[in-house]
Amino acid sequence: MNIPTDSLQTMLAFLTEKKYDFTSDQSVLDLHSRDASAFVVRPKVVVYPRNNIEIRILAKKVNELEMKRQGAIGSIKRLVDSISQSLRIGSPKLNQAAVTLSTRAGGTCMSGGSLSTGIIINLTKYMNAFEVDFEAKMAEVEMGVMYRDLEAEMLTRNLFFSGYTSSKDICGVGGMIGNNSSGEKSILYGATIDNVESVDVVLSDGEIYTFGPLSPEEFVSKRSKDDAEGQIYRKIGKIIQQYSREIQAMRRPVPKCASGYRIERVYDKETGMLNLAPLFVGSQSTLGIITKARLRLNESRKAHALLAMPVASLSKLPGILQIIMAHKPESVETFDVNTLNSAQKFKPAEAGLVRTLFSAETELMILAEFAGDTIEEVHDVAETVRVRMQADCMVSPVHVTDMLLYQALWTIRRSSFGVMRDDVQGTNHAIPCIEDIIVPIRKFDVFIPELISILKNRNIKYGFHGHIGDGALRVIPIFDVSRPDIVRQISELCKAVFKLVHKLGGNMSADHSDGIIRSPFLKGFYGPRTYQMFVEIKNAFDPLNIWNPNKKVGGSIAEIEKYIIRK
Repeated sequence: MNIPTDSLQTMLAFLTEKKYDFTSDQSVLDLHSRDASAFVVRPKVVVYPRNNIEIRILAKKVNELEMKRQGAIGSIKRLVDSISQSLRIGSPKLNQAAVTLSTRAGGTCMSGGSLSTGIIINLTKYMNAFEVDFEAKMAEVEMGVMYRDLEAEMLTRNLFFSGYTSSKDICGVGGMIGNNSSGEKSILYGATIDNVESVDVVLSDGEIYTFGPLSPEEFVSKRSKDDAEGQIYRKIGKIIQQYSREIQAMRRPVPKCASGYRIERVYDKETGMLNLAPLFVGSQSTLGIITKARLRLNESRKAHALLAMPVASLSKLPGILQIIMAHKPESVETFDVNTLNSAQKFKPAEAGLVRTLFSAETELMILAEFAGDTIEEVHDVAETVRVRMQADCMVSPVHVTDMLLYQALWTIRRSSFGVMRDDVQGTNHAIPCIEDIIVPIRKFDVFIPELISILKNRNIKYGFHGHIGDGALRVIPIFDVSRPDIVRQISELCKAVFKLVHKLGGNMSADHSDGIIRSPFLKGFYGPRTYQMFVEIKNAFDPLNIWNPNKKVGGSIAEIEKYIIRK
């Protein structure tokens, strides 16, 4: 929704009066109108807040403007009563705010989550402080920090954050938390959501709150507070009780999910502990702006051994992966021959080295890396897997000891989406839409053939790569974006693939979240009642819908149609 002219002028005057660092320069707006997705969405203003106070003041101003617009200024009780009534009748509605706020860090989101027609808050210019507690293996990080800067500090003491992505050299920590990212280390150490202790968040009332682990007694105390925080805890407690069956159904037999709101991660029945931080991880700034987070870190193992496995038949994947996973690998990644062909154009040296491992029959490469305390230990594990693979699966893994080949393999894998995206041929583009699916690996014997059949029946070319060890596949379809029915093609593909994924117990997003591209399919995937629960969660934190609207809830095919690239 575009900002009305009068509201825009009011905001520009406010930002000027309060001496904010902001711009509506066309080149800056152009930069912020793109991320790694297939969309172009132009904001009206980009603000670079210097601190939490400026974010709070900005949120209060937008909240005030929106309440005036709705004729509700000075009548918060009426607004709350209206929302409560809506919740009681079971059909909560989303307001359409005139002025909206969203955040941006590195701009590497593949779902369009950081794109907005409103005001974008870019945190990278000023809010980029962090502190690493090496003894406790914790980091306190502002959300404008680029991961590469945090990584450089962590590596001085052999630590890392396990949610890091293939784009770790250009992505922001705020985006990693906003999307619930994961990567090559997550298979052993967990995704972002598994390693966020607590978050500080500015909500729509302009106040800042800390959401972290609470004991049962602390939860009762929070719920009894007669303020906005107490109201939130009461509402979330009610939602947990009212939708217990739907919440249980969200616990699917795969290790990762970034769709919807992860309320199934909030309450631990065994301990009675409650933590609302998981609601914000993967929320794409739709509930408020995270300003700071406390992260749990892991220590790198001393020794590593890498097996590269050329695979000629996708039907062998379940058996191969079961053998690998039985030996507790640190990373299990893949890329196919189509990805390698695209990489040849952009990274010819690395692709040339990797191609020596491919035969004419090779369809994909699997990388399995094992970690331990000694070289002898990890080499023994790698050799055990290599021998077992040859005997049981008729696959001949290569134990990679040459460092140039080692680096080349990881370079191709980590740049897989980039080379597919940049390999533009006319108006044919790689469109991330089903690139984040995840299913149980034991179902791959059914999943892979049916997925390829869906693609072939639609004459869709594709490449795939991904964190295959936990069942996550990055399937990147190629579309001619100049076709008038392009959005119908994308929509039909998504519906067919998501239906298959749901049937097999998977999730439609492992770690890229929903954004513009997947939000319209949430209701169909989870069902009307679970989707209604997502709306109620959104309303509990953001009743005026000022935070990054139409992501997670409220998304539509019309938005895909409006913003998708056309050339």
